[in-house]
Amino acid sequence: MKVGAIIAAAGEGKRFITESDDPKKQFAELGGEPLFLRSARSFLESPFIDETVVAVPAGDVEKCNQLLGKGSNGNILVIPGGEQRQESVYNAFSQIRERVEVVVIHDAARPFLQSEWIEKTVELAGTYDGAIVAIPAADTLKVSDNGLINRTMDRSTVWQAQTPQTFAVSMLDKAFEHSLTHGIVATDEAQLVETVGGRIAIVEGSSFNIKITTRNDLTLAEAILSIGAYG
Repeated sequence: MKVGAIIAAAGEGKRFITESDDPKKQFAELGGEPLFLRSARSFLESPFIDETVVAVPAGDVEKCNQLLGKGSNGNILVIPGGEQRQESVYNAFSQIRERVEVVVIHDAARPFLQSEWIEKTVELAGTYDGAIVAIPAADTLKVSDNGLINRTMDRSTVWQAQTPQTFAVSMLDKAFEHSLTHGIVATDEAQLVETVGGRIAIVEGSSFNIKITTRNDLTLAEAILSIGAYG
């Protein structure tokens, strides 16, 4: 079974850039290397991944290729992303869907990707329609209406979705086609697969699998790296 990986790295990162000379989020360094490169390295070193596509801002394709040239084994392609994450992932998916049976999708802004998550989600995608990494909700969750609490959710059934998210190509293809036909915009690919009745398993992730959105998140990631929680 051939497996492809998609790294979503085309976001503008408006909440991350606070000064005019700040780098785009995907190029901010953690442990001496850009965030997107940490994710790319994880896939390039994985024995479960046959090829990888990275979706980046259109103006940064050459820059990313130059950075990848330092350690790439050739099984990686950098393409221009779209205006939204969903479009970027679809563009990348279109590049590999004819050559792979399973695709693993990961946010470049999550720098602590673990090989076991790739392995487990790929395995489960062969049994179900897909599998995602997620963690159980730890806080009490409130639903509000106009600033007032409407109700309290039963958190025992609630999971916070992370990445990687892994799907059978046939199911993801169906989900994208459905979203294009019906104008559906989702916050992750699992939501798209849900809309066409896909069965998606959960692999428990980690609270350390943070998504870097602001400068404070990068500071937290540096702390996680410094204590050796994840390399």
